[in-house]
Amino acid sequence: MAKSFGESAKQLLEILAQHGEEEQVRLLQGAAVMLGVAAPTTPSAGYDNSSATGGRGGSTDSNTEEPATFFANKKPTTKQEELAVAARFRENRGNETHTKEDLQEIFRRASINFDSNNFNRDVDNARRAGLFLKGKELELSYNGKQFVDLLPDREKANEFKKKAVAKRGAKKAAKRPKSK
Repeated sequence: MAKSFGESAKQLLEILAQHGEEEQVRLLQGAAVMLGVAAPTTPSAGYDNSSATGGRGGSTDSNTEEPATFFANKKPTTKQEELAVAARFRENRGNETHTKEDLQEIFRRASINFDSNNFNRDVDNARRAGLFLKGKELELSYNGKQFVDLLPDREKANEFKKKAVAKRGAKKAAKRPKSK
């Protein structure tokens, strides 16, 4: 029979209480690595995964996490994904819209190459992929936010992306007149 969340949490706290503060942090970090989520670096960092990611994991206290850690946890593979991850990093800090300079600073702090010459092309490609809203403002779309939140689970993220594109394609197909 499966334990309730409360029972599991109580059991975890009993185990952690047997160890010192530093050992507790190391135990939580080790468990987080095994689960594929970010772990707190200090006991005061807290361990609230739900606020930043809607309970899907992938981030802890998003206001204290560094860009390099955020990128390392999300593992983007394309320039469009990198832009979306940088934008989501800023959104976790209350910034809804972004500029080239804002994103360039996040890339710099994460020690990731920022291709300034091809920025507009990369943003256009990311918009076509549905990661950003169309328009003058550079803002992550709902699908872009969901995609980044699902990372680093590439399988789930790509499945979500396929569903989002399929829905857009279904709308176009519904508008086309059927040929006889």
